Amino acid sequence: MNSAKAELMEVRRLCLKIYQLTREKEALLGITKKTSSNERVQTSAGNGGIEAVVVERERIQKNIDKTVSLYMNKRQQIIDRIHRTDKEAYIQVLYKRYIEGKKYEEMKREMHYEVSYLKKLHGKALNAYTNVMDKE
Repeated sequence: MNSAKAELMEVRRLCLKIYQLTREKEALLGITKKTSSNERVQTSAGNGGIEAVVVERERIQKNIDKTVSLYMNKRQQIIDRIHRTDKEAYIQVLYKRYIEGKKYEEMKREMHYEVSYLKKLHGKALNAYTNVMDKE
């Protein structure tokens, strides 16, 4: 069950990483725009300058895109496992808790269950998630 919980908790970290990499990609674009607007036209055909900056930016952005794609696929894989648990209530509890990042009090308001019952349901849902993991 601990490995199931650890995997489910990984979703929040994946979302954070995706967000940060997306911001980094945007920042790189801003840096090269600023560089290109400040750079004067060169009369010699030397290596470097804005071309080198653009090429390096594109290389880094491709790496970021590849990493973001990997993180998004991993996140989706976890969501797919949640959806393969055997009860609708398990799906709701796991999705709200780990994908949406909700606390038990928020879940109580939305699902109309007591927190103590949600905690029991959460434990059963983790067991169901573990069973899904074991079948793979």
